[in-house]
Amino acid sequence: MIFKFFLYIKKIIPFLLLVTVFGLLVTSQVRASQEFETTLTATYTVAPDGATDVAQHVTLTNRFSNIYATQYALEVGSTRIKNIAIKDGAGQTIPHTSTQTQNTTAITLNFSDKIVGKGKAHIFTISYQNLDIAAKTGHVLEVNIPRLSRDSGIENYSVNIIVPQSFGDPSIVTPKSYSVSQKDGNNILTFTQDATKGQGITALYGDKQVFRFTLNYHLENPTTSRGITQIALPPDTSYQKLLYTNLDPKPERVTADPDGNWLATYTLKPKERLDVIAQGQAEIFLKPQVPIPPADQNLDRYLTEQPYWPVNAPEIKDLADRLKTPKAIYDYLVDNFSYDYQRLDGAVTRLGAADALKSPTSAICQEFTDTFITLARAAGIPARELNGFAYTQNSKLRPLSLVQDVLHAWPEYYDRDRKVWVPIDPTWGNTTGGIDYFSVLDLNHFVFAVHGQSSSTPYAAGYYKYQDTTSKDILVEFTDQNPEFKPDLSFATTVSPLHFLGLTAPGNLSITNRSGFALYNTDIALSSQNYQFPGSSTLNLPFILPFGEEELKFNLKPPSPLQTRPAILNISYLGQQTQYEFTPTLHLTSRQLTLTILGLGTVLIVFALITWSLLVHRRGR
Repeated sequence: MIFKFFLYIKKIIPFLLLVTVFGLLVTSQVRASQEFETTLTATYTVAPDGATDVAQHVTLTNRFSNIYATQYALEVGSTRIKNIAIKDGAGQTIPHTSTQTQNTTAITLNFSDKIVGKGKAHIFTISYQNLDIAAKTGHVLEVNIPRLSRDSGIENYSVNIIVPQSFGDPSIVTPKSYSVSQKDGNNILTFTQDATKGQGITALYGDKQVFRFTLNYHLENPTTSRGITQIALPPDTSYQKLLYTNLDPKPERVTADPDGNWLATYTLKPKERLDVIAQGQAEIFLKPQVPIPPADQNLDRYLTEQPYWPVNAPEIKDLADRLKTPKAIYDYLVDNFSYDYQRLDGAVTRLGAADALKSPTSAICQEFTDTFITLARAAGIPARELNGFAYTQNSKLRPLSLVQDVLHAWPEYYDRDRKVWVPIDPTWGNTTGGIDYFSVLDLNHFVFAVHGQSSSTPYAAGYYKYQDTTSKDILVEFTDQNPEFKPDLSFATTVSPLHFLGLTAPGNLSITNRSGFALYNTDIALSSQNYQFPGSSTLNLPFILPFGEEELKFNLKPPSPLQTRPAILNISYLGQQTQYEFTPTLHLTSRQLTLTILGLGTVLIVFALITWSLLVHRRGR
């Protein structure tokens, strides 16, 4: 979405023939900077529902005495334009025409008056409503102003964004150099040409977004044997937190892989089909909020070559050596790749980075993503792919390319200084004409699966379909209702048989998470009226996944030997209090039972030997 401007001028070239002066009019299309000094002040007035009125105040000043403008053309990277009106400095209407292409609107106006003379100027205002500038969705208002085209010829440029004060202060603004004022219940952000420096403008109001989702997974075992399968549930990341209100049927277990994916395991009978439905809410944040525990910090796994990511190819190495940084790689893709909308009309074939670089004008989101990851890894920057849902009001401006339920792909890289994964979107940076999706991502990207160790798996929601059917399996929508994260854990214990001797005995606390969201770094305090907990009565649970199970170790000392009476175990965590009737019975595994029998047998043998030795000693006396 780039603004482009064109001028059609007439040049008066004098010819002297005897004593008569004849004028020859030559029509040409030129860059404004060659013949005119152009000043543009653009004002964007955002309504509470996000609809934006645009007023572009233009002054064209002649640089030469023999030049005057006949036409002025404006190209806007949006087709959702309406209520176009153009008036001169006196308030008189200037005739215009407008035409639309696949994803742009061209507005052309014709000047009826001939303003000739150096320093003389046309002054006029182009106004229209643009539904692609701002969007009010859920908790968030997002304003995106496209950059001027590099050949626009605009020499003096300023932008005003007027937003109701009810939205508060913006949480993110790029570029960061701007001024703020207030008028008539509105906040006004003002940007100068030096501040924008050829880039788009983003202002985001709100610090989080909430999605409500329903995801359907269709599982099938075509074999004649029992089979085990896994599905990838949308996981927590540093930028999103999940609450599952329903997962039906419940999986046998939920585990996390090294990339942080949540994998739910199901066993299917021979020839069985199983439909799994996952419902819940997802909070999306601008900045890292969720305390994901540090995984194995061997980041070398995110530098390796994978299918579609030919890290070691010579041409990849050469380009990566020239670009070196994540920002340089992002800018290269935004400036040199072109989104190919025609590829979405048929079956989409994933090209991979090598072929994408050979055909940069035939890219979709997968090629932008694969190429960024490949170049980043070749430059020594850990990188991986995110698959999931991305909300868009205009699929031409912010396209979604993955054919399965029209999902999206975007990359992220690891910032070694900040020690955090940073998601970016070079695809939308390209298709929106320079909106900054590098410095900060928006609140419209919802991760379903992470591809790091593999470039293809696990498959995101939307890919689990029966072979003979097609279905719409992804429903994601905004909601104003915040998720209620209320922890709900259940507990069970087993204790070593040493407690029967009145000794301190090791025990296991089994924990099941029934709350539908992950818990991190949770302290669990144990207490009982009769039993003691030598060492520490507070256990730390590093993390537990929704519907997952974990086990913690503790030590227990009974009040007396042969203690078998039930006791009340008080458990406190995250402000929750629960009681568990605790009976130290011999719930032993086969290994524990074997060791116990061996231990008791050894004790009996030693006791018998000591007794026999004492009896022999007495007889000897």
